[in-house]
Amino acid sequence: MDLKRIDRRAIEQTFKEIDRVVEGKGLGSVNLILCGSAALIVKHDFKRSTRDIDVIATSQRPVFGIGALLARHGFHLVPEALLCLHPDYANRLQEVVVLKRLKVYALGSYDLAISKIAEDRQDLFISGLAERLDLQRLRELYFEAMKYWVGREEEFVTNWKLFEEEWHERKGPSWTPPRPG
Repeated sequence: MDLKRIDRRAIEQTFKEIDRVVEGKGLGSVNLILCGSAALIVKHDFKRSTRDIDVIATSQRPVFGIGALLARHGFHLVPEALLCLHPDYANRLQEVVVLKRLKVYALGSYDLAISKIAEDRQDLFISGLAERLDLQRLRELYFEAMKYWVGREEEFVTNWKLFEEEWHERKGPSWTPPRPG
């Protein structure tokens, strides 16, 4: 797969390949949670290239070696501890793909925004996601989540300030919200 030109269809085809391997081995079900740009691509049809597809993997019983299988298909297994997420993000997951042995969820829109503001806020504006969210609710969740993050607190506050400034700049007098896609 050419990761520089990855799109929703290529990602979904890869999910089907992984599902076939997991089923062929007789393994239990695997749940993947898309985060980062991959979540924007699949959930919001964001047209962007990405070097890898970041996922959090969970399962009812351990599926050993799933990381190696995912890596061969261009996925990057990310431990929760490395992400800037709200502690109850799992309550807002949205199912995006269901196959025989593989269920794929995406971070909810607010949780995806929280993680992107902390690391790469420009994708939120380019994709149009930022403008579809309620700023007050996003602020509330972001600062609530920050209570659980360790280190770089000043950077996280600065990232929020920069995000909010850009939000207001973009929502000037001629701003119209994008139509839901």
